[in-house]
Amino acid sequence: YGAPTEAEFAFVEELRLAVIDSAAAVSLARTDPSRRAPLRSTSRGVGELIRAAADLGARGIILGVGGTASSDGGAGAAAALGLRLLDANAATLPDQAVHLVRLARIEDHVAPSLSGIAIRIAVDVQNRLTGADGAAAVYGAQKGLQSWEAPALDAAMRAWAGRVRADLGREIEHVPGAGAGGGIPAGILAALPGASIESGAALVGDAVGLRDHIAAADLVITGEGSLDAQTA
Repeated sequence: YGAPTEAEFAFVEELRLAVIDSAAAVSLARTDPSRRAPLRSTSRGVGELIRAAADLGARGIILGVGGTASSDGGAGAAAALGLRLLDANAATLPDQAVHLVRLARIEDHVAPSLSGIAIRIAVDVQNRLTGADGAAAVYGAQKGLQSWEAPALDAAMRAWAGRVRADLGREIEHVPGAGAGGGIPAGILAALPGASIESGAALVGDAVGLRDHIAAADLVITGEGSLDAQTA
C-alpha cells in the first residue's frame, strides 16, 4: 500500500541468476486482514526487486507470483521498471489501483539494460487479467475486495490494459496467466515484453529433474489444497 518494507531475494552469482518471490515485497500473509484494500494496493515493490537484481548483474530472473496483497494489474511494478503512467494533465498517477481509470498516457522509459535480462514468471494459474476469470473476479475477495468493488477494480485493469495496447502496442489483458498475483505478470509484460509466463510447477520440476525421480519411484503422492475454479 505504498509503505516501505524490507524484502530479500536469492542471487546465484556464478549463474548471474536471481530468484524473486513477489510476496517478499507485497505479502498477503503479512497484511492484517483489517487493512486489506486492493483498490489502494500497489505492486511497485516487485519492480524494485527486479531492478535491484539487475543492479547486482543478474542476466536471468525467476519471478514467483503468488500470495500477494496487491491487485493493481502490475502497474506499480511496471512503473518501478520505467513506465511513466500519466493522467490527462501529464501528471504521474499515484501508485494505487483505483487511479488507473484516470490513466491517459504511458511513456516508455525502461532502461535498455533491463530488456536484456531473461525473466521467467512462474505462475500456478491461467487466469487472464480481466473478465469473469480475471484477477478481480476470481482473487479479489481473498485480497480483501468487497463484492461491490469488483467491477471498479476490473474497470481499472481494463483501462490499464487498454492504454498499454494503445500506447505501447503490447497485449497484457488476454494473456493466460497474466492475472496471477493480482496481475503482476501483466505489469511485467507491459514493461518488459520479452518476459515469459510459465507454469511454476513445470519450471521447478525441470530444475530438480522431477520426471526422472518419478520414473524411478514406485509410488508418487501429490497434494492440492482445494480442487475448485482456482485450480490450474
